Amino acid sequence: MWIDSVVGWYAPTHATSDYFNACNILANGIPSNNVTYQNSFDGVGYCGFLAYTLWSNNMWSEYVQTMLLQPLEPNVNYRFSMRINRANGYNFAVENIGANFSNGNMYNASVSPYNLTPTILNQTGFLTDTTDWVLVSGEFTANGNENYLTIGWFGDTITNDCAFFIPPEIDPMTGDSLYVTDTYYLVDSVKLYKIEYDFDDFNINIISPNGDNINDVMDFSIYKFVELDLVIFNRWGNVVWQSNGPNSKWDGKAMSGDKVAEGTYYYRLDGFDQNGGKIKKSGFVQVVR
Repeated sequence: MWIDSVVGWYAPTHATSDYFNACNILANGIPSNNVTYQNSFDGVGYCGFLAYTLWSNNMWSEYVQTMLLQPLEPNVNYRFSMRINRANGYNFAVENIGANFSNGNMYNASVSPYNLTPTILNQTGFLTDTTDWVLVSGEFTANGNENYLTIGWFGDTITNDCAFFIPPEIDPMTGDSLYVTDTYYLVDSVKLYKIEYDFDDFNINIISPNGDNINDVMDFSIYKFVELDLVIFNRWGNVVWQSNGPNSKWDGKAMSGDKVAEGTYYYRLDGFDQNGGKIKKSGFVQVVR
């Protein structure tokens, strides 16, 4: 039943995360098993972990971990995704399910949850769905040499990350409310991609530098230029901003640091790519706030 039975995957703590497969006709089958009833999203198997429970008055959280086939490359952008489903029969849910990429094994000799902010954290709210598989995904830039992936719950305390959504059952003998102090999740379809950017596809003609992290900048760092000279002109041909670094990003400010007025600006760039090819491009970009 334990995840350690799967080649390449294991539990990084002393807690006991699980594996379910359609070939198992007993406790750990698919779709019916001793935890829930759920078809897999991909293939014939999925993993399961207790995000939180109390065991002998101690917090208990389970995780699944694997070593990557090769370390992540420094300053390279990646996209990670996985599918999450809440198991039936548990009357609260959490939202801080995530994935952490680390340089080295995250072995923990206890059963306590990790107290850290993971690389990717669920942004969809409380994960309550027991029918459909919820997509948890995100993009990140690797520091370099991360070679382990750990999936599980990354909340600080259950008080700050808990939603009761099923009325508690009543003990027929005592009439007391019965709260199931567990929350169990399934994970499937784990994917990691290197994001490749082609400068031929560059088509930004508008930015909105208002701090909402959506289209706030013209970002040329993603194209991995070796050299880059970028100049921004206003409508009268005056230089308002320039940079000669390969990681240039224009955020709608002048060289003084002041915000430029809304309107249309002209950009011109010259540089060299990693293959020694000459890059020249110019065009208009509109600034709106």
